[in-house]
Amino acid sequence: MQSIAYIPARLKSTRFKEKILQPFLGKPLLQWAYENAVQAEVFDQVIILADDPITLELARSFKARALLTSSRPQNGTERIIEALKNGAPIGEKIVNVQADEPLLTRTIFNRLLSGQDTIGARIWTLKKKIETLEELKAPQIVKVITDINGRALYFSRSVIPFDRDQKGEITYFKHVGLYAYTPEALMKISSLERSHLDHAESLEQLTPLFHGIPIEVFETTETVYGVDVPEDLEKIKKIFDTAPFV
Repeated sequence: MQSIAYIPARLKSTRFKEKILQPFLGKPLLQWAYENAVQAEVFDQVIILADDPITLELARSFKARALLTSSRPQNGTERIIEALKNGAPIGEKIVNVQADEPLLTRTIFNRLLSGQDTIGARIWTLKKKIETLEELKAPQIVKVITDINGRALYFSRSVIPFDRDQKGEITYFKHVGLYAYTPEALMKISSLERSHLDHAESLEQLTPLFHGIPIEVFETTETVYGVDVPEDLEKIKKIFDTAPFV
């Protein structure tokens, strides 16, 4: 089963200017994302999708395969869809790898790729147990709840589910923003109207969920930490210094 990893690389991030170019332990964040995906040895191809000539030149400086896309896509999924429509390689599983997460490992990628049913429109993603009250309450940490079969019921920036009786018996999970898609799922998403839930929460996964595309959610115990603001780089360095990543 051929799996292709795409790394949508948006240069003009809002909260942290040009963060994918920022150095982390001697390499730009984008290079970490690319090399982690390649070294995991679970993908047949790893391709960066740049939206700016600066990013394209950076990718080529560390010999990454990279394609230039337009600035029109509003999120990584749309950028992948645009690339596929313009002739980029299509695999049985297409993975959206975040360009700003330098801690991704082979274990995480294998967990993401563990879904077996590839017939029709299918999406797979990950969740991780929330350990702190700070994470639970932070709106930038997206929460997810699933049904008995592990399929997503809802994603939210709010605390879900609401513990009405305050018994403290609920296990909360955060969404790990990696996705694997079948080509059928991506083509279907390209024809969907953005849902009002997506507009309200600013969470792209709510559009396919609203329109009935199943999202299977696998649990991981691995450390995953994205870079949203400059302070996150120091936090990740501390994590990197104290834990092995393979």
